[in-house]
Amino acid sequence: RAFASGFTGSAGTAVVLKDRALCWTDGRYWLQASQQLGEGWELVKAGAPGVDGIAAWFGTDEASEVETVGIDARVTASSFASSLEE
Repeated sequence: RAFASGFTGSAGTAVVLKDRALCWTDGRYWLQASQQLGEGWELVKAGAPGVDGIAAWFGTDEASEVETVGIDARVTASSFASSLEE
């Protein structure tokens, strides 16, 4: 995530689409992420009222065109990866 987005916080998830790049992180890192995310990146404030989690976001109209999801298995819990299949 840090390589692609510039965000170096220890908690966050990057989602890169062909026309958007989003980074989910919790309230501990909102300020840091807003300062570090590179041009074109959108900060998604995980845990804020009305903000979908990543797995839920993939079920929304915003993500309706997503056909394939790639993950880094070295840093992704299998339970999280499984939640994306649902």
